Order: sequence, then C-alpha cells, then structure tokens
Amino acid sequence: MKEQNKIIIKNTIAQYIRVITTALVSIISVRIVLNKLGTDDYGIFSVIAGFIALFGVLNSSLIVSIQRHISYEIPTGNNSKISTLYSTSFTIHILLAIIVFILSETVGLYFMVNFMKFPVGRLDAAILVFHSVVISFILNIISIPQQAILIAYEKIYLSSVIGIIDVFLKLAIAILLVYIDSDKLIFYAYGCLIIAIITFILYLVSTYISIKQIRLKITIDKTCFHQLIGFASWNLFGGIANLGKIQGVNVLLNIFFGTAVNAAYGLANVINSQLLFFSSSIFQSSNSQIIQSYRKHDYERLNFITSQTTKFAFIIYFCITSVFLISSHEILTIWLGNVPPYCSIFVRLMLLNSYIELFSSPLMFIMQASGSIKNYFLCISSVMILILPISYVLLKCGAEPYTVLTITIIINLILLYIRIWFVKNKAKIPIQEFVYKVLLPCLLLFALTTPILYAIYSSTDGIWSKIIITICSSFLIVGTLSYFLVLSKDNRKFIKSHVFRS
Repeated sequence: MKEQNKIIIKNTIAQYIRVITTALVSIISVRIVLNKLGTDDYGIFSVIAGFIALFGVLNSSLIVSIQRHISYEIPTGNNSKISTLYSTSFTIHILLAIIVFILSETVGLYFMVNFMKFPVGRLDAAILVFHSVVISFILNIISIPQQAILIAYEKIYLSSVIGIIDVFLKLAIAILLVYIDSDKLIFYAYGCLIIAIITFILYLVSTYISIKQIRLKITIDKTCFHQLIGFASWNLFGGIANLGKIQGVNVLLNIFFGTAVNAAYGLANVINSQLLFFSSSIFQSSNSQIIQSYRKHDYERLNFITSQTTKFAFIIYFCITSVFLISSHEILTIWLGNVPPYCSIFVRLMLLNSYIELFSSPLMFIMQASGSIKNYFLCISSVMILILPISYVLLKCGAEPYTVLTITIIINLILLYIRIWFVKNKAKIPIQEFVYKVLLPCLLLFALTTPILYAIYSSTDGIWSKIIITICSSFLIVGTLSYFLVLSKDNRKFIKSHVFRS
C-alpha cells in the first residue's frame, strides 16, 4: 500500500509541475494572443474550437471506457487481453475520427456559416480556422487510446512532459504573432495545427517505448468492441450533456451576444481550466487505483483514496482560487489590461461551479469502477442537459450572459445529491463517511473563509495591495482552518511528525 501511495504522490508531483508550468506560460501566451488577435478574432477562435468539440462527444466517453477496462485488467496480468483492448480502441478511434471529420465538414460547416455570428469580412478567415481546428481535433481523437493507457499504467509523468512541451510550443506561436504581418488569426490556427501533429506523434512514441508489455495492431476484437462501446455508450450521455454545459452554452452566447462575449467566456474558461488542474491532477493520479481497488473488493482502500484525494484536492484548489474569487477583476486588469465585459463575473461563477464539480468527480469514478452506469448516466445526463434549454429560454427573455452559469451552478448542486444517492444505493459503497468527513467540513471551510477574505479585500486600498494581501490572507486562513476543520487526526499527526518536527 505504501508503494501505491508513492505512485500517486509521484504522479501528482509530476502533474503539479505541469500545471504550474502551464499556468505561468499560459499567462504570457494568452495575453500576447489576445493582444495581437484582438477581442473579435480571439472570440472567433474560441467559439469555433468549442463548436468543433461538440462533434467529439464520444471522445471523452471512450477515454474513460478504455482506461476503466485496462485498469480493470491490470491486476490480472493478462497482457494479451490488454493488448487486444488497446488495439481495438485504437481502431475504433480511427473510425470515429473519420465520422467526426465528415460531420464537421458537412453539418458543422453549414451550421457555422449560416447560424453563427462573425464580424463583417471575417467569415473566410473563420472558415480556414474551422478546417485547421477540425484536423487538430481529429489528431486528438486518434491519440486518446495512448492517453488512456498512460493513465491506466500510472505513467502520468509522461503525459505531463508532453503537456509541458505543448504549452511551450504554443508560447512560441504566440511570440511569432508579434512578427507576422499576414492574417494573424489564420497563422495562429495553422500554428496550433502543427502543434497538434507534434503532440500526436509524441503520445504515440511515448506509449510504444514506455509500455513494452503490450503492442498495437489495427484490428477489432468483437468481445472487446462490445465491452468498450457498451460502456462508452452510456458515458456518451454524460459527454453530450457535459459539452452542452460548456461549449453548447458558448454557442448560445455567440448567437445572442456575438464574439466579444465569447472572448470573455473563453478567457474565463482558460483561467478556470488552468486552476482546476491543481485539483484534478490528484484525481487523475488516483483514478486507476480506485478502479483496481474496486476490482479487488478492497473497499477500505477505495474509501481511503477517495476521501484523502478529495480533501486535499479541495484544500489546494480553494486556497489558490479564493484569491480569484475575491479579486478577479484586479487580477484580470493586471494580466490583460483591457478586460472584456462580463469576464470577471464569468470567472467567479465558473469557480463556484468547479467547487461543486470537484466533489462530484470521485463519485463518478466510483460509479464507473462499479460498471453499473446505465441508470446513473441516464439520470445524470437527463438533468444536466436541462442547462441548455433553460439557458436558451432565459436569454431569449433578455437575461444577462452570466445567467447561463447561474443555471449551471443550480443544476450541479442537484446532480451532486443524485451522485451521492447512486454511490450509496447502486455501487454499494458507504457514503456517509464521505459526506460527514469530507463534504461538510469542506463546505464549512468555504463558508467561514470567504466572508473573512472579502472583508480583508474590501478594507484594502490599491490594486496591488488588494491582490497581495488577499493572497497572503488566503494561504494563512485556508491553511489554518483546513488543519482544524478538514484534516483528520491521522492527517494532523502526519503533518506534526513530518513538517513540525525539529
């Protein structure tokens, strides 16, 4: 068990190095890109990239399916079965890429040209961006099996290295925008396409070199095909609803408000995604062990991993994001100079929504490990998809753009309760410990800390003073209250013996 914990810690550290590097580099590159493209062109790229993602709803479903089935087989040591699963999944993704390409270049292109709003004279550029984003997305689809198998074998540090390479290449493209005299939007799109090709090759090569016990063949095994597709088909409902929640809402914002609001939404989503990596990296590092613990019926280990990872993920995420929650406008002003309308409130609402989803992630992993997902995803997806029609009706009635995120938060609170019920009654996992020892203490931490930080922020003058004092106060207050309210006696004992010992 100690060795397994070391693997989680090793992968989490690798993820944190990636996250910190990505966040710092992205701060620079996003500002350059926004400055050189302008709000409208940045909004064009953001909404097109999000729109294309709608055609890959099966994508995320299959990566979960692949990783779940391979993780489930790893304890058996059946490398032949794992190789067959891997080869079948790779072939499925090639077929899926072809389908997505056809749909994107027909239905997708028609919808974009006829229904989406772009600035006058930028439709031709938007079409070229569309084609390059489609190809980039196709390459990402084909690399999904490699990403899944690296996670299953807990070689997440390799994914971290590739992610760091990817972000530095994007920084290089951003810097080149300064010196390019041609259409900067088209250049940026083609640059992202080249990076997608490089990333695809890196995933393929790293998987081949690092996991020698399995080998890739272009084949489809009927049994593995039915296992993967059967599991993925129910995940598909979740994928559709989740993309509707994020990118579908982005398309709605484009239809009602245009690319300027898309730029604000896209920037807020970039910030939230980068910050969320600090907590999600812990879940990704432990997901394979959750599945393997369920396979071995080691529920004590499963509960331990779930509780510990959720607590520390929330503490880390809240400690960092509380600064953005309180002083997002000041941070955006320093970062961007000219802050797009609604960007600040988008950031705050996305962070609130992410706090809720953070508690949902481990519950989803447990349900996926159990394999009892049919009714789970039917129920979850049916509720989640309501975000789109409700948002459409409210926007049609003249609601403000941020209303869509308010609806998302309310729906996700309902979904958290539904997930807790499913884990308790369908996965047969005692959930009371998670609720009383993890969820409620974390919510109490949030309820006590937020008003204190806001009072400190409000009583401070000057943009830099507000940010610096809020950061210092956040680390001090969140750290202190977490120690007494969230951490268990064993956690505190470990900290005393390893951190405070002389």
